Amino acid sequence: MQKIVLSALFLTALSLSAQPRVVATRFAASDLPVADAVFTPPTEDAAGSDWAPALQRAIDELATRGGGTLFLPAAEYPINSPVVVKEGVVLRGDNPRPAVAEFGTIFVIRHQQADKPSPPTFGLQRGSGLRELVFWYPEQSLDTPRPYPWTIATTPAQAGNNQSIINCTLVNPYRAIKIGNHFNELHTIRNVRICPLHTGIEMDGVTDIGRLDNVRIDLAVWADSGLPGTPAAVDKAGKAPLAALGVTGVDIGRSDWEYMYNLQIHGVGTGLRIRKGARGTTNAVMAYCDISDCDTALELNELNGVGLSAYNCDFSGRTRAVQGSERFTTVAQFHSCRFSSPALAIQLSGSGTLSCLRCEFLGGACQTDVGQLLLIQCDANGYQPQLNFGADVKRWRVLGGNLAQSSQVQNLATQADWILAPIPEALQTPPLPPLCPPGHDRHVSFPADTPLILVTDYGADCSLADNGPAFQRALDHAGSLGRPAVVYAPAGLYAFRSDLLIPSQVELRGSFAVPHHTVSAGTVLLIHHGQGDEAGQPFLSLQRQSGLRGLTCWYPQQRASTPVPYPWTIRSLGPQCWLVDVTIGNAWQAADLASHDATGMIIDYLAGAVFRRGLAIANADNAQIRDLQFNPHYSNRLHTSLPCAERPNRETILACVDFQRANLEGISIRDSSNLLLRGNFLYAAKDGIVFRGHCQADILMQGIDTAWHAAVLANDSAEASLRFALAQLVPLGSQNIAAIVSTSDFVGEAIFLNSQFWAGNGTAQLDGPGRVRLEQFNSLTGPVVVNNGHCHLSAALFNNSFIGKVVASGQQQSLAMLTPISSRGAFPYEVPAGSPLRAFAMSNQLLPKLPENADAFPIRFHSDCENAAQPPFTADLIATPGGGLRRVRDLTCRMVARDDAHSGRHAILLQGVADSPDYAYAYCQIYSGPIAVMPDTVFSYWIKPLTQRGLHSGVDLRFTNGMVLRDMGIKDSRGRGTHVSMPKGPLDQWTKVSVNLGQSNACGLVIDKIMLAYDSRLGSGDIAVLVDDIAITSTLPAACWQTKINPPSGNHPAGTAVSIDNPSGLPIHFTLDGSNPTAQSPIFHGPLTLPAGCSEFRCAFIISDNADNTEPAAPPAVMARFYNIIP
Repeated sequence: MQKIVLSALFLTALSLSAQPRVVATRFAASDLPVADAVFTPPTEDAAGSDWAPALQRAIDELATRGGGTLFLPAAEYPINSPVVVKEGVVLRGDNPRPAVAEFGTIFVIRHQQADKPSPPTFGLQRGSGLRELVFWYPEQSLDTPRPYPWTIATTPAQAGNNQSIINCTLVNPYRAIKIGNHFNELHTIRNVRICPLHTGIEMDGVTDIGRLDNVRIDLAVWADSGLPGTPAAVDKAGKAPLAALGVTGVDIGRSDWEYMYNLQIHGVGTGLRIRKGARGTTNAVMAYCDISDCDTALELNELNGVGLSAYNCDFSGRTRAVQGSERFTTVAQFHSCRFSSPALAIQLSGSGTLSCLRCEFLGGACQTDVGQLLLIQCDANGYQPQLNFGADVKRWRVLGGNLAQSSQVQNLATQADWILAPIPEALQTPPLPPLCPPGHDRHVSFPADTPLILVTDYGADCSLADNGPAFQRALDHAGSLGRPAVVYAPAGLYAFRSDLLIPSQVELRGSFAVPHHTVSAGTVLLIHHGQGDEAGQPFLSLQRQSGLRGLTCWYPQQRASTPVPYPWTIRSLGPQCWLVDVTIGNAWQAADLASHDATGMIIDYLAGAVFRRGLAIANADNAQIRDLQFNPHYSNRLHTSLPCAERPNRETILACVDFQRANLEGISIRDSSNLLLRGNFLYAAKDGIVFRGHCQADILMQGIDTAWHAAVLANDSAEASLRFALAQLVPLGSQNIAAIVSTSDFVGEAIFLNSQFWAGNGTAQLDGPGRVRLEQFNSLTGPVVVNNGHCHLSAALFNNSFIGKVVASGQQQSLAMLTPISSRGAFPYEVPAGSPLRAFAMSNQLLPKLPENADAFPIRFHSDCENAAQPPFTADLIATPGGGLRRVRDLTCRMVARDDAHSGRHAILLQGVADSPDYAYAYCQIYSGPIAVMPDTVFSYWIKPLTQRGLHSGVDLRFTNGMVLRDMGIKDSRGRGTHVSMPKGPLDQWTKVSVNLGQSNACGLVIDKIMLAYDSRLGSGDIAVLVDDIAITSTLPAACWQTKINPPSGNHPAGTAVSIDNPSGLPIHFTLDGSNPTAQSPIFHGPLTLPAGCSEFRCAFIISDNADNTEPAAPPAVMARFYNIIP
């Protein structure tokens, strides 16, 4: 045995010393398999041994050479102990794609330590990967599963960016794949098949885009394998064995921006679970996923406020298809999805919102116990579903589709905001065909006999000052062959002071066979020339039908904090070019696909940090862009070997982001048609993605985070057609405008399906005469501003505190709003009287929550710095309980005479010295309660920071139940957080802070203390801040909240009249056309007989307490009923 092992190790060493080469495979490869080293399979006599140590040595040796692909020929590899795949190394086997019933390279695993925590069998460091491999446990049992350790998991050591699992089959693991919960980002799990006996995929701690692409979890993966011990797909009773074991398909803790595409989970206990992770919660999008024959297909526990959006997915569960548990408090949106169950299609037990648009119900009831359920333009296929609404449901809508006509409704939520009705024809819009469905992707392939040319054979060397001539000689030779060829550069840092031309049919390839990051180096082309010459020759020019793969470009003299111009890094010179797994670490301009015909272009994972222009495309037809990833951390997270002009630190990173926000045009597309964009993401830009000319494009899963203008519509052609689904758009930065901006040039059409918007100042600003349809979205940012053109909103959720959710100039050609929802109450909008507007089924005031004995408490307050005795002011009093004091010395909090007071000649001054490098705070009680928070209560104050530390100050509230405003997640009227530590405005300038307390979870509470405070973790320094004119206002008397409309919503006979019980006696204005009442609307004077057909009766008290009437004190408390009068 000793002799066999030594012989094998000797052969392994010989294989590692060989040059990179194309390896022959038993099965057709999806690309040309190039190996930097070949691992020798075990001999037949060694089949019972453990090949993990030998494999580890081979991995380690390749890692010391900078990484590359370690190829494992088709054979069985016994693995009985852990293996760590080191940074820069990819293990690649020989298997069909996907591997189902015939296997080549297969790991035969017996690694087990059941009595103690065990490392995974295969640990993945950052920048590593597994490809075309099969993992099999010959001793595993379906009847009594063995609890093996995780088959594959990311490692806490060398954790971080880019772990990839591609074209792999995990036949019968107990726990298959674990991502996190340590720091990790950018996982790619693509074309993977799993039959787990406990958990398929678990992820947590993911802080940048993760991708699940074409993953299947199913007992059939094992049952159809043909391997010894293969089980039957079902037992004799016809039950799903994996469901009986309680298997979880995918379990997500925290993942920021998880992209799930064509995820298929069949026959498990819980298909997809989303829960709270160790360090936060998730927002995610999913498309074309099929989760079927599970006990529960989709289990929603805790998500962040952005929530989940699903498009064209199928959910089927024996017990329930979709469950929003008691812990579900945010949002999940479903567009064009299908639900089926013999029991419950939907069960909502939490206070969150489930929104379904153009969905189909194939079986099962809907049980809603609390929260909000929206079923818009949905159909039931072949049955009449039971819709049950419990007494604690706050809002529901069943509008349009045959569901509004054929369902059987049990409504115990009689006091809720509910409507069951058809949709008026004028507000209906046509459906779209599916966007970017599976099967449309095009890939670059090579014949198996493609020649491989090594740049090192033509003189390339990492010691050269300029590798340009050597690389070009290799490229020219490849081009002279007149056939497809690959020019390969092994891992290393290659300096360049001249440019390269890639000939037709030639690919220049580096060492990475998976997506990668600058932090993991690999094959790096160091560009030392071109500084200051923005219009100069590109570094890499691609002739038609040529491409790049697996390499990184880096500018050693570029500074991320103060970037300078360089020419384009890449330019295509003709059609049919490609970029696959290419990283551009710190380019001024990344990829120019606009100067020449870019028809047929394929981009499959282009990554990097870009400062002025990212990706430009023009004059292209039938191009595909997938998994683009632009983020400033590519210029700041660096491999130790990379030469750089400055070492990254917090200041350089912030300066980089600020520069990108002010200058970067991330993705620019002009005059192109039949474009498909999927799974792309960009962080930090002035313009995230821009469309000009006559573009026609389908865009699925487009993420733009932190841009002044996330998506810019500037098409000056009426033929322009842009169709988005699952867009995630985040406007942010000092001059951010909105998530969607249409310029005055825009005359085309843009449709956004099932979108997510958050942060910044606005959801959309529409200045062009074109058409914009916003069909289903969740917005945590500002309003939709319509200054021109045509805008249609439907199933719009506004989970923010802005008073105007939709603001129109009066110059718009049309504005339609189908069931826009404000999370807290009536939907407020600002549309000039007489300008075009159609509205239907907007949200109404919810049943008000009033403080106990509300009549016994004051509901208004105003500070008076000219008279400290009324109301009584308390100086220098630490608020305990409520906040306290930590590491602040020389503290004073008192009224002072100031020439710069906001009003009058006095203001409140908080002053002291923060004396801690990590955390300091001081909470001073300045006024006492009690003050009741009513549904229309507004809390406001003016603040002027006098020092940098003073920026982290503000007014806080403590309530009688012990809660404090800073910890309640409430936003102010501009969408900013209300925590004391959040800057409220600029230095040495008065800024007004206004918070609609009555439209938040503070409604019904009683204020106990008003506090002026400082709170910061940003180090020591002088604190000085002024506050003035603290106000708590409530416009309506308490009696107004006892108003009741009769009869309740529903079907009623002819002659039915509406009446209002109005104990306040104040005038009530009303409308019958679906719009909100205004002061110009008629006053309700008595019973009103309703006309035949559908009527939406909306009424409100219209009162303003502002002397100049410039803005209402709070959104109008619109109450409504929907009636169908049957003749």
